[in-house]
Amino acid sequence: MTTPAPLESTLTDVYSYRHVFDDIDGVIRNFTPLAPPRLWNEAVQEFTRSAVTEMQTKSEQEARFYMSTLSGLVIWSVNIACLPLTRESVLIGSNIDAYIRKGVSNISPVTQRLVRLRLLRVSAQLVDYDPERRDAGPKFRAETFAPYKPSELARFRNQGATRSTAVRRHNWMTLLALGAGFALNTTEIIDLPASRIESTPNGLHVRVGGKKPRTVTCLASWEEDVRRLLESPLAGQHLFHKDERPTTPALYAARFINTVANEGAAFKVERLRSTWIVEHINARTPVFALMHALGSKSLSSLERLERFAAVPDDATLTAAFRMARA
Repeated sequence: MTTPAPLESTLTDVYSYRHVFDDIDGVIRNFTPLAPPRLWNEAVQEFTRSAVTEMQTKSEQEARFYMSTLSGLVIWSVNIACLPLTRESVLIGSNIDAYIRKGVSNISPVTQRLVRLRLLRVSAQLVDYDPERRDAGPKFRAETFAPYKPSELARFRNQGATRSTAVRRHNWMTLLALGAGFALNTTEIIDLPASRIESTPNGLHVRVGGKKPRTVTCLASWEEDVRRLLESPLAGQHLFHKDERPTTPALYAARFINTVANEGAAFKVERLRSTWIVEHINARTPVFALMHALGSKSLSSLERLERFAAVPDDATLTAAFRMARA
C-alpha cells in the first residue's frame, strides 16, 4: 500500500503566500461593478484598482468589499458630484459624507455606516484624512506630489544604467525620461507608440492621443535620454517594451519600478510630473499653455504645488503687476 504524501508538504506547495496575493490581485484586476460600462471607464477603473491595491488587503473577500465600495464612490463623484478624478477630491471627508447622504440613501442605516467607515479607512491610508477636521478635507501629504531634487533625478538616471537586464534598463529609462521630460502619466507612457515622438530642429515633441490629446515639448535636459531610447532595438511599435499592453498600466508601472529599483530608491511618475511642472512655473511658462500641455482643464494640478514654486521678490512682483512699458 502506497503511503500518502505528508499533508504539510501538499499545503506548502499549493497554498503559498504568492498564491494568496495572486488571487487578491485577480479580484482587483477582474472586478466589475453593477454599473453601465460608460461609467466604469478606463480612468475610473485605474483610479479604483490602484487605490485598492495600495490598501494591501489580506483576502479576496476584503479586496472585493473595497472594490465594490470604492467603485460606487468614484462613479458617483465623477458623474454626479462632477469632481475631478483625484484622490484629494474623491476621498475628501465632505465628499464621502455627501455620497453617503445622496448616493446610497436607499440602503439601510447600518449598511451606510459600514460603507462610510470603509471609505474613511481608504481616505485615512491614502490621503492622510483627518477625522477631527472632516470639513477641512485631507491633510496635504507633501511626499505624494513633491518635486524631485536634481540629485535625486541624477540617482534615478544612474540606476537606469545598472538594472539587471536590457529590457529592465530600457523600460526604467522610458518611464523616467518620458515622465520627467514630457510630464506624461504612466498610462500615456506605456501606451505611447514610438512614432508619436517627433524630432525637429526645435527639439523633441510628443503627440499624445487618447482622452487628452495634445502636443508636449521635451525639456532639453532629457532630450538625449529620449533619443537613445528611440534608437534602441527594444523600441518597437511602442517605446515601452512589452509584448502586450498591461490592462492597468499604472499598477503595472508601479510594481515594475518597485521590483527593479534599489531598496528605498524607487521613483514615482507622479512626482516626475510635479518636477516638470515646478520647473516650468519657475521659468514663467504661460499658465494656460502649461495646463494644456498637462492635459488638465483646471488649476488643481498647479495649486497643489504652490509651496514648491520659487517666490519672486517684491521688485519682480511690482514690475510684473505694473506692466509699465520701458
